[in-house]
Order: sequence, then C-alpha cells, then structure tokens
Amino acid sequence: MSEEKDTHEMINEALSEEDSFDKLNEALLAMEEAGILAMHDHERVDNFILKEVYADHPKAGECGSWSQLYWEIDESMHKEFLQSVGSAYLNR
Repeated sequence: MSEEKDTHEMINEALSEEDSFDKLNEALLAMEEAGILAMHDHERVDNFILKEVYADHPKAGECGSWSQLYWEIDESMHKEFLQSVGSAYLNR
C-alpha cells in the first residue's frame, strides 16, 4: 500500500507540474513499474496525441511518439502539450 501511495503521489505531483517533461516521464515510469500502465497505453497515447490532438502540427507525421513531438513544438506550447499527454494517460 505504501508503494502504491508513493506512486500516486508521484503521479499527482507530476501532473500538477505539467510543464516538466522529466517529472511526467518519472511518473510514467513509476506507473509502469507499479503495473498501472502497459505498452498498449503508450501506443494509445502516442496515436491520440500524434493523430488527433496535434495532427495539424507539421512534424506530427514524422514523429513516432509524443515525446519526439514534444521537442519539435514551440516551447511556448510545452505546458499545454504535457497537460494533453497527462490527461490522455489518465483517461483510459
């Protein structure tokens, strides 16, 4: 239970600081290790972000994952982008 609580705390912290790419990745790794996420979750989120949310971005078709697209978008869009990613992971 303590490990689960720590994982949830990490996830909540990462999602409350959604402008941090590293924090979000730490939370996703913790979710994977806790068995909360599986490979299909990453594929689902990649498809959702690349083909729906940011499909109009000129680089979306060239990127294979949301994390690749993150580095291609304008820095001013990073926070909004990470919020979309975080929401996509939580909305199964």
